[in-house]
Amino acid sequence: MVSPSKPAAMAMAMAQTFLDENVEALLSNDFEAIRRMCSLPFRLETMDKKRILRTTEGLKTASTACYESLRSRNISHIIRRCLEAAWCDPETICVLYETRYVSGGRFLTYEPYLSLATLRLEEGRWKLSSMQFASDEAEPIIRLVNHEL
Repeated sequence: MVSPSKPAAMAMAMAQTFLDENVEALLSNDFEAIRRMCSLPFRLETMDKKRILRTTEGLKTASTACYESLRSRNISHIIRRCLEAAWCDPETICVLYETRYVSGGRFLTYEPYLSLATLRLEEGRWKLSSMQFASDEAEPIIRLVNHEL
């Protein structure tokens, strides 16, 4: 259901701002910012697997593992571009975005990949409640879903 009282452009702008802030927190390993951005439980999914993070400790373990994976690949920038955002209800935005990685000032050789995210208004702020990925094992977050931490 689309919220008739809120314009689609507002959802797009809010989603892009959220994605940009999330990238900044991931690249700087700022767990407190990540914790404030994520709901618990937090759901990560690929085409064939699902991981549900239920505790702050689980979220921290996943966040640290993602940061270490990015660092081990010398990722200097992550570019997430909101392609579509829609109001599912007045407190939920569904987001389609693409991600590209930069290392040493160059885009990495594999193609950008698409993801879906759900943002929910909780405690007066937007929080990420789920992410779904249609990608291969090259993506650091995918590794968190497909392998035990």
